[in-house]
Amino acid sequence: MAEDTHSQAAGRVVFCPQCGHPLPFDARLCPNCGVDLALLSLLGEKAYLEGFPKYAPMNTTPVWLVPRIGEFLIEDGVTPREQLSAALRHQKQAEAS
Repeated sequence: MAEDTHSQAAGRVVFCPQCGHPLPFDARLCPNCGVDLALLSLLGEKAYLEGFPKYAPMNTTPVWLVPRIGEFLIEDGVTPREQLSAALRHQKQAEAS
């Protein structure tokens, strides 16, 4: 019965996670990009077992966020730099009051 399962699996096609090239089920290396599929599988399993890395919480204070949002608005052409500078000056004055 185990041989039946192996022969069925051997006929299946899988795809390289690196380049998407179709591969035989039992391939160890991708002939298209050369990625070592066994190593990639072991690294994926190791990452899963170790869990996700713990990241520092994102800074969400207005002092940190406002300039970054402003730069995004300038880059997208939503607001001119002078208008952003005036808004930041106004914010600092409001905080000081």
